[in-house]
Amino acid sequence: MKVPGKKTELEARLKELKDIQSKGSISLQEEKLLIKQISDLERSLPFAGPLEELDEQSKEVREQLKTAKGKSNLKFEALKQLREECKDVQEKIDKMREVLFRNRCSGVLTFYFRNTKRERKKLPPPLIR
Repeated sequence: MKVPGKKTELEARLKELKDIQSKGSISLQEEKLLIKQISDLERSLPFAGPLEELDEQSKEVREQLKTAKGKSNLKFEALKQLREECKDVQEKIDKMREVLFRNRCSGVLTFYFRNTKRERKKLPPPLIR
């Protein structure tokens, strides 16, 4: 049976059990149990190293993800602010167009209405969009 844990923890526990086995006088039943625990720990050791590396890599990836999210949030806020500025500029442009259109149309129309029909034929067509 594999024992979960970090490699350093498993090695410390293995050393502790081997010390108990070599130093103490224990019953046969306890020694069998001790040998079983030692063999389980020895079988688990090769798997503990790669798992620690994977844990470290996953922590690094999580940290990179946090920084990436932070950067993307900052960029999104900047984009949001630019959109608001664009809306304001577009509103100003629309107001200016409206004022120009009113002025241009009223000037052209009054000019046309003041002239006679004969003179109107000579004039170019109005610049209405």
